[in-house]
Amino acid sequence: MPTKFKRLITSSLVAGGIMLAGGLLANQIAIDESRGSAAVGASLKAQNIVVGVQKLQQETGYNISREFLGRVEAGRRSAVGFELSGKIVSLEFDEGDKVAQGEILAVVDTERFESQLTELDAEKERLVAQLELAEIQVERRKSLLEEKSISVEEYDEFRTKVSELKASLRLVEARTDSLSLEIDKSTLRAPFDAVVQTRYIDEGAVVSQGQSVFELLEDSVFEARIGLPRRFIDNYSLGDRIPIMAGDLVLSGKVKALLPAFTANTRTVQMVVELYQPTVPVREGDLVVLSHQERVDAQGFWIPLSSMTDGVRGLWSVYVAHPTNDSFHAQRREIEVIHKTQSLAFVRGMIDEGDLAILSGNHKVVPGLEIEVADEGV
Repeated sequence: MPTKFKRLITSSLVAGGIMLAGGLLANQIAIDESRGSAAVGASLKAQNIVVGVQKLQQETGYNISREFLGRVEAGRRSAVGFELSGKIVSLEFDEGDKVAQGEILAVVDTERFESQLTELDAEKERLVAQLELAEIQVERRKSLLEEKSISVEEYDEFRTKVSELKASLRLVEARTDSLSLEIDKSTLRAPFDAVVQTRYIDEGAVVSQGQSVFELLEDSVFEARIGLPRRFIDNYSLGDRIPIMAGDLVLSGKVKALLPAFTANTRTVQMVVELYQPTVPVREGDLVVLSHQERVDAQGFWIPLSSMTDGVRGLWSVYVAHPTNDSFHAQRREIEVIHKTQSLAFVRGMIDEGDLAILSGNHKVVPGLEIEVADEGV
């Protein structure tokens, strides 16, 4: 037989053998898959899956906690200075010192006022002496007038002199009072109990009228200014007692004022809250938070976040234990998340009042699986 025909026959036999082996292998795989599916189905019926459930109760709404930021301010802040110009001769306090109402903070030089006051005292003594003499002369002239020894005009001249001296004396006394007031204004006193925030000047400096020497902050009364959006303003009234958070501290506050105008950059209304503590553990500039509970009306159910699983098309699902005769079977229900907290979700969807939502063990269930309910939450 020619070699060419031998090679052709050999190739045909090899190809046939390969096809036969492939068919046998495919048949065996099909048999194995059939056996595996039957085993899975048997396990769904036979496996005892225990899950925890919660009976769903429909709610009519939920609360949203909103936080509004504010800043602590001193009840009173004042940049104090002298009402007149002069050279600083004494500064009694420094930054951080506490001062009581009426305490002397600083003094300016009063030498020029005191010298003027000495001059006025001497002028007053001179006028008093002249007035005493003039009054004696008037009495004498009065007797002479009664004896008709002098004319009425001469008598009136002496009376007029007495009046002029009295007027001059009142003028000197007024100037004396004015200088005494100037000397009193040369002493700067604390207008209220406070702490010195800033000292702007040192001894020996010359200050002008109204120039700030100290900045004082009231340290016994604090206020918080909190910005509220328009739609939350009507929830608060003057005198309301509200809690304010300052870090981990809970402070008690009372609404003191709702300012009439909006803040330009934030478009919020400033609410002034007076902080009520005997010793408030806060400082000027501390940040505080007001928590506001807003009620939202909506139909839905509260479920734990841990009971939710990924659904189709970006939705969420929850498994429920559906009663069937004397057993329970797992059913997958699609839900929509309306609101959530750190551990709970408020949802609505293909669930109803009284459904038993699977809370634990839901990672072990599939739709249609027969399950055993371990407990039922309320």
